[in-house]
Amino acid sequence: MPVHFKIDREARLLCWEMDGRILPGEVLIAIGNAGRDPDFDPTFDELIVFGPATQLNAFDARTLQETQVKIKASYGDASVRNVRSAVVCASEHAALVTKLWRALALADDNIGLDIRIFDEVAAARAWLGKAGSQKQQAG
Repeated sequence: MPVHFKIDREARLLCWEMDGRILPGEVLIAIGNAGRDPDFDPTFDELIVFGPATQLNAFDARTLQETQVKIKASYGDASVRNVRSAVVCASEHAALVTKLWRALALADDNIGLDIRIFDEVAAARAWLGKAGSQKQQAG
């Protein structure tokens, strides 16, 4: 599966790595798995890294809304989930899909995500305040 996650409890960070052809169902499965991981905490910040070969052609507003519903179900009470999500996009296409996801999240009063888009992992980690944590570095 081209969607992987790592949880760094010490850094309070959920790291996602995605590359290749990504299907919505794969993302939904990974979100469910992350939510069931014993190290998971819905208050952790997120670092999402889309690799250069990432293809998100199957994602549109409907599938992104389904993803938001799955996040709410897997992560618990999303209204108290006030986290930062740094997204590293190696392609313009990944950045456009991320902008759509950010717009949908902003329109939902029950989701407390601050989503920012970056070109480099180092800049994303610095914004998250995780620049010094090397234990589980994505990218």
